[in-house]
Amino acid sequence: MSEKTKTKRITEAKLTENNRIIRIPYDTNDRLQWLELRRRGIGGSDAATVVGLNPWSSRLALYADKMGLLPEREDNEAMRQGRDFEDYVAKRWEEATGKKVHRVNAILVNEDYPWAFANLDRRVVGESAILEIKCTSPFNKHDFENGDVPAYYLVQCLHYIAVCDVDRAYLAVLVYGKGFYHYTIERNDDEIAALMEAESYFWTEHVQAKNPPEPDGSESAMEVLDSKVFVDDTELMMDADHLFDELERVSGIIKEYEDEKDRIKQQIIARMGNKARGQAQGWTATYLPQERTTIDRARLLKLYPQAYGDCVKTNTYRVFRTKKNKEASK
Repeated sequence: MSEKTKTKRITEAKLTENNRIIRIPYDTNDRLQWLELRRRGIGGSDAATVVGLNPWSSRLALYADKMGLLPEREDNEAMRQGRDFEDYVAKRWEEATGKKVHRVNAILVNEDYPWAFANLDRRVVGESAILEIKCTSPFNKHDFENGDVPAYYLVQCLHYIAVCDVDRAYLAVLVYGKGFYHYTIERNDDEIAALMEAESYFWTEHVQAKNPPEPDGSESAMEVLDSKVFVDDTELMMDADHLFDELERVSGIIKEYEDEKDRIKQQIIARMGNKARGQAQGWTATYLPQERTTIDRARLLKLYPQAYGDCVKTNTYRVFRTKKNKEASK
């Protein structure tokens, strides 16, 4: 065996034969098996959530997912298209770079980071590197053409670099109907150390300790809270008065700013006189009529009771309200 061939094989084997990296094979067509495996640790798609850089998920939602407290997210068209276009994007990247990639049909776990795992899109042949593939909407506000890569993509790549113990990650992005872009993310040990420390803390102090993180005000955190089954009873929270006090304080500030906002808006409308449009040096304003169609439900019920019963739906939802106790108000 030539020295060149030997070196190439050693490099290719880095992802699969590193004595600290464990392969967990799985059936790529068995979605339930894959979902069960990913609950055993923090994956690349979870990494950005752990450090607060995922705009669609919260740390509380990630905790609930790992604990099996939420129903599985249903497959949707965007997810399906992302999977179907994966081969195409990989081939585009090979054409653009002259490199070759292979699949890794296994979950990889590094003994240095036992709480973390990697489910790779592709590994790069003959190089200590992996390829991460993304498909995104043309309405994505990031300017990929000028190198504006979302932070949650970069964090995912850093996670894979750490778990797979490679030198770099390549990122290939297909913006549907708009363009194809690719980037190189080099290994940064300082950033990796910070990310792995955050992941370790989340896994040990929250998931393993069964200690949910505090809600962060996001929509996904509220979805977790609403998923609970509530009973008509009272929970004693004798140490929570500071939260109610803070809610009252912030609500007061919001009210003040809402009043200020309305005052300024009214001043602008007044300056417009009887014109429906206004023009300043750097701004334009419109005050145009809009139509909204509503149904007279009482009349509909009286005239067509059967149609009313067939068409009207009643939705149940929860409303959060607070009231200061009389004793505390004195």
